[in-house]
Amino acid sequence: MLLVRIVVFDTVVESLTFEDFCDICRKEPATTEEDLMRAFRKIDVNGDGFISNSELRKMLTTVNFLGASL
Repeated sequence: MLLVRIVVFDTVVESLTFEDFCDICRKEPATTEEDLMRAFRKIDVNGDGFISNSELRKMLTTVNFLGASL
């Protein structure tokens, strides 16, 4: 069984509507181009200006987005 716990501003909620999600996004500070480039460079390990399948898989596995089976 997969249990998902959603924490919104330190409050655990049972579900999240799209409107709730939009409200949360509006409260988040805007992401700058510099922030995006910094994140891109962390994923683009070999620095060739592209994110390969293996680089993306490594990043997603590292943050446990894909799970340990891949």
